[in-house]
Amino acid sequence: VAQVGPQIAVDLHQGPEVLKARLQLAPALNTVFALERMWQPSEGSVVHISTLQGEWEMRNPNVNNRGWMSGDVFRLILNIYQGSFGKMLNMELSSNPTLAIAADGKTEMKMNLRWGPRRDSVRLLGQLSTTAPNKLQDSPRAVSSAALKLTLPSMQPARHIRVTYYDGELLILRDDKDVVDVFWRRGACRLDSLHGEEHGASRQPRAPQQEGGPSAREVQLGGQVEDLLAKVEDLKETLETQREQAAQDRSESDKLRAEIERLEGQAASAAVTAQAHVVKLDAMDSLTLKLSEETGAQQQRSSERGEAQARLQTEVARLEAEAVEKQEMLGKFASHVESLRAQIRLLEDQLRTGPRDSWQGYRAAIARARSELA
Repeated sequence: VAQVGPQIAVDLHQGPEVLKARLQLAPALNTVFALERMWQPSEGSVVHISTLQGEWEMRNPNVNNRGWMSGDVFRLILNIYQGSFGKMLNMELSSNPTLAIAADGKTEMKMNLRWGPRRDSVRLLGQLSTTAPNKLQDSPRAVSSAALKLTLPSMQPARHIRVTYYDGELLILRDDKDVVDVFWRRGACRLDSLHGEEHGASRQPRAPQQEGGPSAREVQLGGQVEDLLAKVEDLKETLETQREQAAQDRSESDKLRAEIERLEGQAASAAVTAQAHVVKLDAMDSLTLKLSEETGAQQQRSSERGEAQARLQTEVARLEAEAVEKQEMLGKFASHVESLRAQIRLLEDQLRTGPRDSWQGYRAAIARARSELA
């Protein structure tokens, strides 16, 4: 059994309302762990997706960095814009992401992003369904960008999610890679009511506290401590980033800034897909155009070769026909020559055996035959 750390052990002795107030003041993972450990699913089990119908606001702990491992485009973008790398590039979320869940399970996640002077509103559409009590399946359907004015179908696989805390106002989810998401139902403003109680203490009598429970002032101070600790962590990250930047060569910094300026003009869609290869689309289009031109020239050359081959085949056919015709004529001529020779032999025989008064005729016939033979 996993041991409970000192901070969590203290939180487990506090009520859920106190922990929720602290979570609103300063989202922290140890407060999330404490709420998850004390939750009884029978008190707020999610059986039908219509239970979650409404609009929710995401307020995740800043140290929730497991989103890099999820392979989810939304969590990838979220970690970039919330992390130190996004701060280096002047990237940030303009507001907390919101999630709208319809009664039939259709979902719409909205994020307002800022990258330098550029702004964009990204919507991720999906389908949420229950597979078992307190177990959900999130199937992404499409992603759209207001700046790019396009909507693309999502190619991501479905995510399997567990409900680890739910009371109608606060919803805590974990996926199969243990990525934590904290959602507050829109319209619930426990933080404002807590401040109102503190500021109005001099004018209205304070409600009696439960025995052993912390006061509102203690809750506020605890939240401020959590906030200060988070700021210290942010300052540490900023200091480390600045130290690394100072160690870099000046020329490399200039190259980085020049590359960032070039990417700002070509890679707006990379903020949606988080894939750097999108900036190479222009080069791919140029290569495709050149390939198309070369293919057309090759086809034209092939057509010319085909036409030349067809003319050659026609000429060969004509020559073959002439050869056949001449062969036939040669055969007829050979037959005629053989016939003349036979006539000459016959006339010579008749000349030798015939009467003297017919010799003159035979000789004339033999002479004509020999002339034709010549």
